[in-house]
Amino acid sequence: FIAPLSADVNVLPLRHAVELKQRFDIDGDAVLVLPAQGDTYATAYAGGSGVYGGAIGEERLARLLQKPYDCYVFTGSVIGFLPDASYAAILDHVRAGAGMALLYKVGDDDKPIISKAEEIKFPAALAGLDAKVWKYGKGRLVALATVHSWHVYHRRPPAVYEVAHIFGTDLPRDLRSERRGRAVLWAAGRQPRLQMSVSLPGPALDRVGLPAHKISISWKGEGVAGPINLAARIRSQSRGAMQLPAVLDIDTANGAHEFPLPALPAGRYAVDVIARGDRGVEGWAVEQFTVTTEERIGRVKVDRDWGETGEPITGTVTIDTDAGAERTLRVHAVDRYGRIVARQEIRRPGAQTTFSLATSAVTPHYLGIEAALVADGEEICYGYAPDPYTIANRKQDQWNFILWGRLYSSIYDDIAEDLLAASGVTSRLETSHGPWWYMTRAGMNYTPYCASDLYRLPDTGAQEPGVDRNGVLEGKMCWNDEPAISGQIKSHLDPEMDFRCRGVLAYSMGDEQAVFGSCLHAACWKVYQDWLENDYGTIAALNESWGASFEKFDEIQPKIDGTDLHWLSADDRKSYHLSYANNEHGSKGKTHGSTAWTEAMKNYPRYIDRRSFQYWNFANYARRFGDTARRMDPHARVGVEGNDIRLDADIDVIVRNTGWWMPYGEHGGTTNEVIRSIAPRGYLHGNFMGTSFFWESFLRGGNTIGYFRIDRMLTPQMSLKGSVRRVVDSARIVFDGLGTVLNVHKDSEMLHDGIVMLHSMTSVKLAKIQTSHKDKEAGPTYGNFRTRDHSGRNRSEVERTWRNHTAWHRAIRASGLQFVYTTDGQIRRGEFDPAPYKVMILSQYEAIGPEEETTIRDFVANGGTVIADVRPGIYGARGKQRDNGAVLDDLFGVRHTGSAPADRAGGRITGTIAGSAVDVNLADLAVNPALEVTTGTALGKAGATPICIVNEVGEGRAILLNFTMWSFPPLATHDGPEDASSFLQTIFAEAGVQWPLTMVDEAGRRHRNMEAMRWRTGDGIEVVALFGPDRSTWQDSSAPPAPAPFTDLDTPVPVTVRLSRPLYVCELRTGLRAGPVEVFATGLRPRWPTFLVLSERELGVPLLEATDDAVRRGGVYEIEVKIADAQGTHPLKLKATSPAGDEAPWFSQSVFVEAGQAQITLPIAHNEQPGRWTVTVTDLYTGTSAASSFTVE
Repeated sequence: FIAPLSADVNVLPLRHAVELKQRFDIDGDAVLVLPAQGDTYATAYAGGSGVYGGAIGEERLARLLQKPYDCYVFTGSVIGFLPDASYAAILDHVRAGAGMALLYKVGDDDKPIISKAEEIKFPAALAGLDAKVWKYGKGRLVALATVHSWHVYHRRPPAVYEVAHIFGTDLPRDLRSERRGRAVLWAAGRQPRLQMSVSLPGPALDRVGLPAHKISISWKGEGVAGPINLAARIRSQSRGAMQLPAVLDIDTANGAHEFPLPALPAGRYAVDVIARGDRGVEGWAVEQFTVTTEERIGRVKVDRDWGETGEPITGTVTIDTDAGAERTLRVHAVDRYGRIVARQEIRRPGAQTTFSLATSAVTPHYLGIEAALVADGEEICYGYAPDPYTIANRKQDQWNFILWGRLYSSIYDDIAEDLLAASGVTSRLETSHGPWWYMTRAGMNYTPYCASDLYRLPDTGAQEPGVDRNGVLEGKMCWNDEPAISGQIKSHLDPEMDFRCRGVLAYSMGDEQAVFGSCLHAACWKVYQDWLENDYGTIAALNESWGASFEKFDEIQPKIDGTDLHWLSADDRKSYHLSYANNEHGSKGKTHGSTAWTEAMKNYPRYIDRRSFQYWNFANYARRFGDTARRMDPHARVGVEGNDIRLDADIDVIVRNTGWWMPYGEHGGTTNEVIRSIAPRGYLHGNFMGTSFFWESFLRGGNTIGYFRIDRMLTPQMSLKGSVRRVVDSARIVFDGLGTVLNVHKDSEMLHDGIVMLHSMTSVKLAKIQTSHKDKEAGPTYGNFRTRDHSGRNRSEVERTWRNHTAWHRAIRASGLQFVYTTDGQIRRGEFDPAPYKVMILSQYEAIGPEEETTIRDFVANGGTVIADVRPGIYGARGKQRDNGAVLDDLFGVRHTGSAPADRAGGRITGTIAGSAVDVNLADLAVNPALEVTTGTALGKAGATPICIVNEVGEGRAILLNFTMWSFPPLATHDGPEDASSFLQTIFAEAGVQWPLTMVDEAGRRHRNMEAMRWRTGDGIEVVALFGPDRSTWQDSSAPPAPAPFTDLDTPVPVTVRLSRPLYVCELRTGLRAGPVEVFATGLRPRWPTFLVLSERELGVPLLEATDDAVRRGGVYEIEVKIADAQGTHPLKLKATSPAGDEAPWFSQSVFVEAGQAQITLPIAHNEQPGRWTVTVTDLYTGTSAASSFTVE
């Protein structure tokens, strides 16, 4: 198979080959060829030809062509883009007797081959095909024109897509593949030895006369060994399909058989007959026909094509019949499986009849509206509403997996969406401006990608909002220019409201958008003045902070320095001058080339206030965007995705004004550590990622995880890529309901061990400021929050690991503990409750205002331990510079003597902390040399600089490490120094932190490269996820070998879990159970969590109690699930099996047992398969199941 590969998008080019291989038992290879140069996420035109893979691909093709194939199948016109040698080799093989099949409409590009071929008599084996055949040497050549172009997006042609939105395209796709397969087998000389045909009296048969007609089947064969049986069926894309009686042990030499035509409703049909023997399929035949009737359904019209749960589906049906008084009209709501889930029967209908179909909480969200005209109990004809009816399916109360982008294969897009749904995908983003029917049919909700007037930070250039020569946000509108901006927001949202009808998870304001902004438009500046007044309360308070003398807030105006960038033309300078003023550059330091700036102009509080306003301004704009969306869609959640900020933002104000946020970032998105800690329950968050960080995002509380993009998820043959398959397999338990229980359910919470970290946007901004243009940067030498500096340049000289907060995260988790965040905003609003915490960590917390100061001092006085790494409180509130040391110097027993760049030196810490000895050698630390010890006790030095200063205060303790955490030995490294881990664990232990569990290896040594995340899912029950290794320890993030103690991706590392007290333990997925125990042995695979349930009492097993043993069609079957003595919420997976033994996907669902019970209602369709059904529920915690059977009558 040689297939064209699009240079831009995944059009599933090899799916054609897979379909033929699977349907016709073909063994073959495939080669992709680019017919044009282009860019794509996965491929590029390389080498001297279009063969995918460049030189490697060309070498593979040459190697494959060393053996002759029976047939060379081209699915597009690409033979001219092969290397000359490969081109010649293929033609040589065809001349020698191989076949060539061109499965496309041939044109001028194919003349070099066809002009040398000899046209031959059309073979009977290809009867009915729009094909041309030739002899090419000894080989056969066939060109099969495409029957018609399929447009899945616009649902054309009607013969394929008229009812596809309900019943799918299986039959048209089968007929298409049958034609292509016949052509390939003929060209290969492998056509079936049993020649078969199906005939009917004509292509169109009147329904009334069907009983007088027969289906005639004939066959002839040579050398076909029996026994051979015939299986025949009448197929329809909608209604009327049926299996015909089997014909057994036919005479293969020559024979015929007739079937009477049964009564059928009007419509399009196909008869197919397949002959099977011990060797498999020996022959087949297909014939299409149409059943007609003078009576017909003229039109089925719904009043609107969507609604909410419980709202009736209403509309009208127009019929064309002279026998209305003798007819019955049935109107159905039909699910994608053809099940009639709601019905209204109208006797003696008029020419136009209204209908109303009830819906409920168990009604499927995707429906077709069907009308049937009935006489004497038989359906005469059917009609369908042209569009599906949907009940908005938002899924905001469950865990979601978002996939970016759509395919462009047309023929296979619908089954691709089913594959994605089966692989856990629940939501689709950036679908090219439409909620496509086949996505909705697969059960997807949507995350519309809206225009929003946000701006994207450039790859290079200032990482802040720029303005144009008029002072307005560059390329955008002012976010505060009313009423124009409100009208603009509405115009952005109006085109997205079609998504509302199908179900919106969240409305995205864009990808990789900046999350702060402002401009100098008069309206924006007025909002800024009002914000300052609201924040300060009085002008006196602002003057005290800024060192200013304003009499009122409206006197505050932008500071424009007209002397900077003097080498540019006046015209070019203007936007720069205004952008500098918009971002208060002059308050931070000297602007480029300024001759007017002096040190007296430095005003960090004014700079910080402007930055704070910019984040608030973005958040306020997002809130107004959401308010507008909710006026159109009351359930709307609004936010942004794909913002690579780490901790460099006012996360607090953004979370409080949005309903959804999906930042980028490794390790699950560092931003999500804060979001998960401060967001209200139900807030949607996670991060966009590749396969590498799926689990980090989930284990950081992510309840909406996004994957970029569909081209990277699916292979060209429409299977999951290997890395994606591993994620999907490992996450199946999440998709089945565990994700909802852990990260969505109202009664679950992520646990911590009494450790709280503080986040402050002000501190982040100040840590990035250099002391002066003349000196080496001071703050940034102690660590950075993003690798990109303000100018947009990557700090190539700064290691990516220079992030103190991330280093703390790793160190805490490598120590076997967990933490949460609080923010300076929460402290100022009085929302922070210190009671649950033993340890408070100040990492690069350089700015401390009065509320934070009081909180920190009280925390220590009341028995807590505060740990700071470097430079805590060297600035006051809003970054106000201090002349007399840092805010908390007396608390730590030190005195900061200024702001100096970090020194690098080795050192040693030795002594006692609360009576416990510590002794650790540290080879290379980044320390703050501008520090003196006063009342504290330094337990060591790095060079001449004191480190680890301990000060006992009140009932508590303050510890200033005076070195950066990123320069501390990484505790997750398998062979790292144990004394560093013991040092940190001693500090935590003496603070009163207790370990709920520890993980050790077979030698009893602490497992270094693993973490244990924990959730409380109810009273007396926890779920624990053991996970490793830390991504930072992986030498190659894209491939093995895995870092120690792991050896490869599939071999579990033995792990012994030691609990702090005896508990019952159950391992999810395996069902291993023990208890009550303090030690539990398990194993852990890399990037594949091992989930445990720890409980006070042994977990009960599910029991099913049904109200009835039998249920009539159109009724409901109700079951109660009970778990005796249940603890917390249990996730269960329900599956149902039909009387035929098939799984019924329409009944599959996740069930959540709360307080020991759950009610399940299964709606039984009006045409449900009669007989004995079985329902099975499986507890995801224990793996135990319960089953209940019932009869559908």
